[in-house]
Amino acid sequence: WLKPIARYQLFIQCLGSDVNVHQHFPKRRSMLAKAFKVADAVITVSKDLEEKVRAICPSANVKTVYNGVNFDRFSLSKVPAEPKSLIFIGNLIKTKGIFELLQAVKLLNDPDITLNIVGGGPELNALHDRATALGITNQLTFHGRLAHEKVSELLHQCKLLVLPSYSEGVPNVIMESLACGIPVVATCVGGIPEVITKKNGILLASHQPEEIVAGILQCLQAQWQPAEIRQSISQYTWQNNSLELNKILSKPLTE
Repeated sequence: WLKPIARYQLFIQCLGSDVNVHQHFPKRRSMLAKAFKVADAVITVSKDLEEKVRAICPSANVKTVYNGVNFDRFSLSKVPAEPKSLIFIGNLIKTKGIFELLQAVKLLNDPDITLNIVGGGPELNALHDRATALGITNQLTFHGRLAHEKVSELLHQCKLLVLPSYSEGVPNVIMESLACGIPVVATCVGGIPEVITKKNGILLASHQPEEIVAGILQCLQAQWQPAEIRQSISQYTWQNNSLELNKILSKPLTE
């Protein structure tokens, strides 16, 4: 509303749920379309999200700029990980597929499998109750929210990251896991298929527990090359992210 009067440049960055959720509400979708139309550029973190923005506003000037990862902080581990240690990192909400992941741990029926849960959120107490009902509390460790450096330390202890989300952009935790040389098991949603390949992880057709079980078993049985996994995302640096953003933000004011 103010842009035509104040004549400032307007850039909008879309990360995932801001489009994935709000596009399904007609009034919000209309507001998104108007904002996208007048923006000098709309910046998305994945091609999938770019297509969704174009569907809302075909005339939008949309650019995809992938997030980077700190390759110094998230490095290859120097010690072997626990052979059956899984990790989930994210908000503890239903749409992250965390309840289905607990069910998958139960279905695996292997007491040696452990699951580290990193993050906080409204479903924390319900998850504790669910774990108790499933009889798997001794296989789970709730770490709460952790500082970045603590996340990298914990990743080094784990064999694989599991993220069975209902929808996503391109989660930073996936990039960070891959930078550590750790394979990822994740649902084929949003921008995830743009970074997960046969060389660095397993894509799930759905977030259903049986599908998660199959993905975890396949990942545990595969022979992964940590250095190759890390190399698969070597182009996703914050330096490249900054350079791409600068190209967009430094353009002259639109007449």
